Amino acid sequence: MFFTRKDKSVTRATVNIALEKALEFQDKTSGNAACIVTGPKKLGCFGASYLYPIFMGIGLIQKK
Repeated sequence: MFFTRKDKSVTRATVNIALEKALEFQDKTSGNAACIVTGPKKLGCFGASYLYPIFMGIGLIQKK
């Protein structure tokens, strides 16, 4: 995945890691449709600041 702002790229493996982490948060929050993640650092991977708003946009995570 490429981001045009700074010509940064995030690999598929990194997206998968962030997705797995978001799904772990979802399991911890009693299986709600969207889990609460307080910020991109909680995803704990490179490119989290780019992936965080995408996950919010598709409804996978939400702010507190």
